[in-house]
Amino acid sequence: SKDALIAASTGAEIPQSAVEQTLTLGDFAGDIAWVNFVSLACAHVQPGLAATVHAALDVLGGSVDAELFTALFSFLAALDADTPADVATRVAEGATAIGAAGGKVSAADFDKLYTGA
Repeated sequence: SKDALIAASTGAEIPQSAVEQTLTLGDFAGDIAWVNFVSLACAHVQPGLAATVHAALDVLGGSVDAELFTALFSFLAALDADTPADVATRVAEGATAIGAAGGKVSAADFDKLYTGA
């Protein structure tokens, strides 16, 4: 919940204003999808979609299952007006294919999907 995140951030010495700004930007109310909160927190540290995704993957251990990656990326891409729809679709479909093959999505995978390489 919002109150739990604010309380936890206080214990971690994260400025309450940063948490409140993240909660406002993410339009969070009630139950909060933790991956969305982590994603926005990473955006505070690394601005720009690609850098934010890299930071989130680092925080989450370097690679994540496709479903988690797709939720993370889709949330961030929807907030980033500069992300073309075809790029968002390519990344989401590529992540799904990686997951279907039993793999996890890494930063290197994301880079290939994002750039179309």
